[in-house]
Amino acid sequence: MGSEVLRAGGLQRTGVDPRGQQHEEEEEEEEEEEEKDEEKKKKKKKMKKKKKRKKKKKRRRRR
Repeated sequence: MGSEVLRAGGLQRTGVDPRGQQHEEEEEEEEEEEEKDEEKKKKKKKMKKKKKRKKKKKRRRRR
């Protein structure tokens, strides 16, 4: 995939990404961070559901 470069003739595509491999590594790191964030959200949601269920049980027992 080429990158966009501003030249005298306007915006043109080049075959090589000037940022090269470093840019690819950054993208991989971002993807890993996103995956971790998603896992955290799922875990948080699960805990919230668990807490809610526990609260319901407690309420039922009191009655």
